[in-house]
Amino acid sequence: MKKLIPMLFVVLLASACSKEGPQGPAGTAGTNGTNGTNGAPGAQGPAGPQGPQGNAGTANVIYSGWIKKTNADWVNVNTTASTTVVAAPALTANLLGNGTVLVYMRYNLVVYPLAHTFNANIGSVDFSVVPGQITVRNFIDFVKLVKPLGDADFRYMLIPGGTQARAEAPVDYKDYEAVKAYYNLPE
Repeated sequence: MKKLIPMLFVVLLASACSKEGPQGPAGTAGTNGTNGTNGAPGAQGPAGPQGPQGNAGTANVIYSGWIKKTNADWVNVNTTASTTVVAAPALTANLLGNGTVLVYMRYNLVVYPLAHTFNANIGSVDFSVVPGQITVRNFIDFVKLVKPLGDADFRYMLIPGGTQARAEAPVDYKDYEAVKAYYNLPE
């Protein structure tokens, strides 16, 4: 029992002591643990809102149908440089300054981009433009050509400017079928 009383005294003394006091200084940080593995991908989120209207594109191309010009429509037919006028009401000064004008000629069922020189340099056809009209010029070497141009169909395409030029054109403008397909134009 002699041993029991001092032991009890120590227990009572320890429990009677206060455990409160000022906080000690922070200890040093421990080492980082290893990262865990990634979880499975989440479900697809909802669709976002409608975006703003995009830049002008091929929907803005203005084109004509095939316009027939007969021998009677040509001025100065019996000279080396005859002309005919194709009305183009949508051809504005703004389009001339900022856009592109393409003209094609259908002659003997073949479509030619203008300007065009015929085989063996027997003649050439080109065009000039002013607001509202396209003047087609036919230059002929009568020594090599049996008859003047006569009946031919013309079609124009007006491509308004709207985007910065690219290093390369999106289509070969000398290939009528490629242009027609690219701009989704009807025959």
